[in-house]
Amino acid sequence: MTLTVRLSNALESQLNRYCEVKGLSKSHVVQSALKDWFAKPCDTPAHPLLSYVQTAANAQPSENWAGAYSKDALRARVLAGGRVQGVHELAA
Repeated sequence: MTLTVRLSNALESQLNRYCEVKGLSKSHVVQSALKDWFAKPCDTPAHPLLSYVQTAANAQPSENWAGAYSKDALRARVLAGGRVQGVHELAA
């Protein structure tokens, strides 16, 4: 099978220098790199960003996740600024 791959100039230069120094063909180096890559154990077949999104989606927010923008914090800021028409503390 023939495969065409676009490389950045820097990566192409590195590949060329490596092949010259080691006396190997580009095909051999790329094939070896792919074999090594696929031989690595992989915790998850998913892309790292997909793993992050899945983890974040299943995580519970902390108690203070909204920080300064939580309802209680915003209510306290508004009420601390004096009486604002239409904004009242709810009776318990």
